[in-house]
Amino acid sequence: MADDRSILFTDLEYAAARRDPQFVPWILEFLAQPDPPAGQPEDPPDDYQAQPLPPDAWSLDRLRQSLNPQALAGKTDDERQATRTGAWAALLASPNPPPRLRLGQLLLDLYTADDEPARALLLELIPQLPPNAIGWGIWQGIKGIYKQAEQHHDLAMLGVLCYRLDDQAKLGEGDISRGTWLYMRRRAWRYLRQLGQVLPELFPVYAGQVLRHYPSQCNFRHCWIANQIWRHKDLIGATDQGLLGSSGLPAKLEHRAFDDAWKISPAPLLRLLEDAQNPQVCEFAIRGLEQDFKDTLRHVEPAWLARLGAKRLDIVHDFIIKLLRDNPEFHQSKLKQLGLHDMVLGLLYSGNSPARRYAIDYARAYATDLPVAELVKLVREGAQDARTFAIALLEQRKPAELGLPTLLILLTVPASAALAKAKLQQGFRPQDITAEQFVEVALAPSGSQNATVERQIQHIMGLIQQGVQNADFERILNNLSQRGGASALDAVLEFYRDAKVTVPAAYYRQVLDDPRCTAIARQRVLKTLAGYSGREIGSDWMQQALLNPHLSDAVAGWLRQGKFKGEDLDVEWLKGLAMRPALRLLALQLLGDSELVAPSRVGLPWLLAMARQADSTLHAFAHRYLLESFRPDDFASGERSGIDHLWELACGPTQPEPVRHFAAAYLKAHHPKIGPSDPETRAFNIQPGLTAADYPSSRLRPLFADQRPDLRRLAVAIAREELRAWNEPALLYRLADSEHREPRAFAIEQLLHLGESSMEPALPVEWLLPERVFQLAESRHKITRETALTLIRRHQEQLSDPARLAWLMESPHREVGLFTVRLLWERQRRKFVPTAKATEPQPSTPVEGLRRFLRKTLFGLPPGRMERRELDTNQAAPERPWPASVGKRRLIEAIKTLALSDAGFAELVTPVLAEFRHSRAKNEWQHCVAALVQIRRVHPAIRVDLPVGQVNLRARTA
Repeated sequence: MADDRSILFTDLEYAAARRDPQFVPWILEFLAQPDPPAGQPEDPPDDYQAQPLPPDAWSLDRLRQSLNPQALAGKTDDERQATRTGAWAALLASPNPPPRLRLGQLLLDLYTADDEPARALLLELIPQLPPNAIGWGIWQGIKGIYKQAEQHHDLAMLGVLCYRLDDQAKLGEGDISRGTWLYMRRRAWRYLRQLGQVLPELFPVYAGQVLRHYPSQCNFRHCWIANQIWRHKDLIGATDQGLLGSSGLPAKLEHRAFDDAWKISPAPLLRLLEDAQNPQVCEFAIRGLEQDFKDTLRHVEPAWLARLGAKRLDIVHDFIIKLLRDNPEFHQSKLKQLGLHDMVLGLLYSGNSPARRYAIDYARAYATDLPVAELVKLVREGAQDARTFAIALLEQRKPAELGLPTLLILLTVPASAALAKAKLQQGFRPQDITAEQFVEVALAPSGSQNATVERQIQHIMGLIQQGVQNADFERILNNLSQRGGASALDAVLEFYRDAKVTVPAAYYRQVLDDPRCTAIARQRVLKTLAGYSGREIGSDWMQQALLNPHLSDAVAGWLRQGKFKGEDLDVEWLKGLAMRPALRLLALQLLGDSELVAPSRVGLPWLLAMARQADSTLHAFAHRYLLESFRPDDFASGERSGIDHLWELACGPTQPEPVRHFAAAYLKAHHPKIGPSDPETRAFNIQPGLTAADYPSSRLRPLFADQRPDLRRLAVAIAREELRAWNEPALLYRLADSEHREPRAFAIEQLLHLGESSMEPALPVEWLLPERVFQLAESRHKITRETALTLIRRHQEQLSDPARLAWLMESPHREVGLFTVRLLWERQRRKFVPTAKATEPQPSTPVEGLRRFLRKTLFGLPPGRMERRELDTNQAAPERPWPASVGKRRLIEAIKTLALSDAGFAELVTPVLAEFRHSRAKNEWQHCVAALVQIRRVHPAIRVDLPVGQVNLRARTA
């Protein structure tokens, strides 16, 4: 809360003690501040911890509730007074009462000090107090000062307080009720009335002190004291409740209060006329003087007239002219001697036509030597007749006497523009005009019509900034600019054209930089500057103007048009702009234009840094620019060749993904085979700059196992074209069993198309390696196993080794064992042709050989599958050996699965399973019995001998 209070009560005490002139503005600012929270200090220390306010604590809100008329209803006057006194005492005795409550005592202390500086502060403060700021605290001071001023008959203080009470009572809002204000206003008028009854000669003096404080725009309809002073007899029997019927002066001055007292002396009226600020009060004083003191007006002092003439009130000027014309002592020939020369010339600016004509006549006769500065001021600020008079005098002066600054000022006033233009042609050259003078002319106000045009241009510019597109906007702006263009600037530009001199671009720049520059002036200047070259405009200024929201669009257009190119365009500045989101697109557009900026000036290091940026716009720009404008050799740095640097960018361990993405795209774009078919390469018209030798398998081989997917995709893309040239069949099989999807999919695709001439490049069938294929059949990846089985089926002649097939029958993967049994069965079934009478295959048939093969596998000696294999040094050996029972169980499962779907095979293997069910090995006979049960259920026609168990009759009976 302390941050919200720039003025503390201690500051006011300090200013009051020193009688500081800042006391008045400080107290006004203090009243505008919010109160600190209830119960908290005004300026709490940094470690202050606010505590919740107790329910019974006193605050302003509780005070308002206690003093509410409804809360006091039903109590006697003494009880009400006791309640008010007790509530105020309780609040002031509470911790940290509101500081504004102490203002009243501070004002009272100033008044009771009875020194002139303190009185001056109070007389300055009371009229300026905002109506809504006079509440508890400050009201205590005003009321106390008024009571003391009444006792001491303090004329000056009573005058300002009576005005304040009269003006405030019409509001009656806030902490102080309207009834209280009305009472104090009646009391103030009662004092004046009683003063007039006791000392009539003093009533005009005191009344004048009250009337002098009413401001020039005061509405007297609600002012009770002022109306009582000048129309008391009309208000007899009326009250100050509600609106008054009329607020004007009475038709007859005799209706004023204490009419005879006003006729005693002219001094109060003369003083009132000199001090009053309100025209109606001045009219009251003038009517009193003209009616009651005509002789006095015929002998007024010239010094008093001079002071009176300084007032900017038309009714006063009219009164002065009457005095001057009616009194022969004030003949125009004597005015200078009487000290009224300057006062009369001041009437040239009067709003009263007779007074102004009188001053013009006097100036023509006795003041033709008016200074040029005064004539220029009259041209700019005077009425039409006074302006015509001043122009007539200026026409008589020589150009050198007027001076170039004066003529440029006169150009900005339509009435004197022709005169100024003629004088300018007579005595000066365009080179004499300075930049500051040009700016003043260009930004000179040009009338109310241009204000309307200015608002229209601002509206259209606002629509453009909001993104509203309209083809007519530019035409409308041009028309508005021509309608609202300053005639002074047109005259100066014509002055330059007649002399065949070009306005320096720096002049226009200074116009645009001036904070007074309007939309009209800006539009004209920018349109003119568009015809200057970039060097004339200046690179430094354009860099600053680009950051100005009013100029950025125009400057950006100039940059796109190529006002700066080559060495004139600051590339480092553009790079800095690229880091500003609002100007990034412009900067990248300029940097990407090779006609404006050569690629060598952009620089490879900066582009690589932009490629590392997370912002997609910066990365995309660097990506495209590097592809389009840099050859592989351009990437060489130090001892590294360009291709080495590219590969380091593509697969370095510390390179971020955007950089790797660019390097991968670059390597593919410059590949002799990939590049011509790549859409990005064709779009940028890139000619490949690398050969197949730049893509050796030694670089690509580690990428297939890299944990970063983008590098694996790069390796696959290159391997697709270079695999045949590498001539490494073993690599293909390693990739097919890779843990990563990209190389595995690529290798599987190539293996499935071995020997096919339609593939490009075609891989020979000689790359079909049996040992590798059977290793793939045991892969942990299902797709790899299925690929190996497909190759075995497709190339049975090359891959028909029975030993390897028997080895696969014990595979831990069910589908591999089933495939092997099925394959052996199909091969044997094609060789078996049963006779018409035979119901079973003959022992000598190939089927019997398959039966012997299965029997041998099942009854073979454990442990199985211990044969040595030729494994690749990079491929881990399979986990061997496993128990024979595991291999046999897997084989039984494969045989059962095929038998359930093929009745012929089921008939073939049923005897083998029936024999093997007599095995004593753990769980072997159980698996055989389970397989036979399922075969008998699926194929009822096949005879299956199952063991007959014994029934436990005792358990069944139970």
